[in-house]
Amino acid sequence: MFCHLHQVSFSYTAPYVRVFDALTLSLDASWRTAIVGANGRGKTTLARLLAGTVTPDAGTRTCTVRAITIPPISPHDSRPLHAVQRHVAGPYDAMEERLAELAQDGSEEALHHWAAVVDAFEAAGGWTIDASIADANARFGIANVAPDRPFNSLSGGEQTRALLAAVFAPPDTWPILDEPTNHLDADGCRSVAQALRDSSRGFVVVSHNTSFLGDLTDHIISIEPDGVHTLAASYATWHIERQAQLAMEERRQAGLARNVAQLRTAAHDARRRSNVLERSKNAAHDSGFISRKAADVMKRALAVERRIERSLHDAEVLLARKEADLALNIDLPPATAHCSLIEVAPIVAGRPLCAPITLHMASSPRIVLMGPNGSGKSALLHCLVDGAPHTGTVYKPARLRIGVSPQHPLWQTGSFDDHVRSAGLDANRMRTLLAAVGMRSIDADRPLETLSFGQLKKIDLIRTLCSHVELLVWDEPFNGLDPASVEALVAAIRDSVVPMLIVDHDAHRAAAMDAITVTLTVPSGTSG
Repeated sequence: MFCHLHQVSFSYTAPYVRVFDALTLSLDASWRTAIVGANGRGKTTLARLLAGTVTPDAGTRTCTVRAITIPPISPHDSRPLHAVQRHVAGPYDAMEERLAELAQDGSEEALHHWAAVVDAFEAAGGWTIDASIADANARFGIANVAPDRPFNSLSGGEQTRALLAAVFAPPDTWPILDEPTNHLDADGCRSVAQALRDSSRGFVVVSHNTSFLGDLTDHIISIEPDGVHTLAASYATWHIERQAQLAMEERRQAGLARNVAQLRTAAHDARRRSNVLERSKNAAHDSGFISRKAADVMKRALAVERRIERSLHDAEVLLARKEADLALNIDLPPATAHCSLIEVAPIVAGRPLCAPITLHMASSPRIVLMGPNGSGKSALLHCLVDGAPHTGTVYKPARLRIGVSPQHPLWQTGSFDDHVRSAGLDANRMRTLLAAVGMRSIDADRPLETLSFGQLKKIDLIRTLCSHVELLVWDEPFNGLDPASVEALVAAIRDSVVPMLIVDHDAHRAAAMDAITVTLTVPSGTSG
C-alpha cells in the first residue's frame, strides 16, 4: 500500500501563494513518517494533499489505502463523546441510516443496493466499530471517560486523545495526524506516543514536539526553503544529522564571506592598477606595451570578479537552507492594577476540578499553571477572566485590561485585515510582530482557513500584544509553534515586565521563562 504524488503543484489564491511546484513524492503506507519544518513551510498543506482533503492545481495523487484524518471538530461540540468519535472514524451513521431506508423500501432494486451497502459497511468494520472505538480509547488512555459525556465538557487534552482514538479505531486505514500532541500533558504525550508505537499500521504525523517524535518515526519528510527532502531515519537521527549539517554550512558560509571580502579587495586593487597603467600610457615611450600590460591586469581583475560571483552563488545556496533569526519584544507597560485568586477552584457539574489555589499576580509577574489533563487549568483561567463558577475569591479591579489567548485561536476563518479592523487594532504593528515570530505578511493575507494551526496561534498571540492590555492570560501558547518561534516567544516572555498567567505542560520551558510554577492537583476521590 502506498501514496504517490506526481508533479503536484498547489497554490492558494487571494492572494496567490505557491506552496508546492511540481512536487513528486512517494510514501509507503507502512512507514511511520514525520513531516517537519518551520511554520508556513507547507506541512499542513502536504498532509492535506496526502489525505486527499485538498485538490492539487496540477499533477496527480494515487493512493491505494484509505487515508483518515481528524476533520474539523469544534471544541464546543455538545454531542456525546461516542457520537463524535463515530463521526470521525467514518460515515457509519450515514451507512446505517441508508441501510434502514433501503430495508424499509423493500423493492428488488432497494434490496440490491442494500446488499452493496452492507458489503461496504462490513469492509469498513461497521459491525465492530463501537467495540473498536472502546478498545482504542483504552490504548489512548481515556477509557475512564463515559461515552455519553458531552464532548465539550472534556478538557483539551481529553478531546485530543478521543479524536486520535477515533482515527485509529477503523481497520486498514492510514492515519494522517496534524499536531497530535496539542493540549496534551506530559503523561498524555507519552501515552499517545506509546499507542502509536504499539500500532500495527503506519502513519504520517506533523509535529514540532521534538521529545514526542524522538524515535517514534522511521522516515522524515523535511520541508526546507530549498525543497522537500525525504530520509529513512528516526527523528532523533535526522535532528542530529541536520544540526551537524547546519553547523558545517555555517562554517562554510563564514569561510565564503571571508573569501568574498578578499576577492573584492583583490579585484579592486587590480582594477586600480589597470586604470593607473592606462592613464600613464600616453606619457610612456612604448604605449603599446603599457596598454597590453593594463589589459592583462584587467583580465585578472575580471577573473577575480567571476570567482566572486561563483562564491556569492554558493553563499546564496547555503543561505536558502538557513532559517531566519527571530526576535520578539513584548513591550507592554507594567500593570498598575493587580489581581488575586484566593483559595479558588473552578466548579464543573457541582464539584471542584482541582484543589483550591491562591495566586497573587502582583508579586509573581509570570505564573505558569501545570497539571494533568482535566485538572481544571483552562477552567481556572475562565474563573479569572469571565467569572466562571468557582470556590474562594477572585479579586480583579474593574479597570484591569486582560489580553486572553485561548487554546483555540479566535480568528480561524475570513480575512486577517477584516478581523484587525473590527478589533480596532494596528495592522502594521501586528504584521511587524508576526514577522518577529517568522510569519510573512503574504501568509497573513491568505484566507485564515488555509493557514496551519501554528500560524493561527501566532496571529492570536500577537492579537493580544496589540490590544493595550495590562495582564496576559495565555492558554497553551506554544501549541503548533516551530522550535525557532518557541525560542523567540520564551525569550520575549522572560524579558517582559507585563504580568502573565500561562497554561503549559513543560517544566523546562517554565524555568527558561523565569516563571513561578503552580501545579494543579485533582481533589482526592475525584477523576480528572
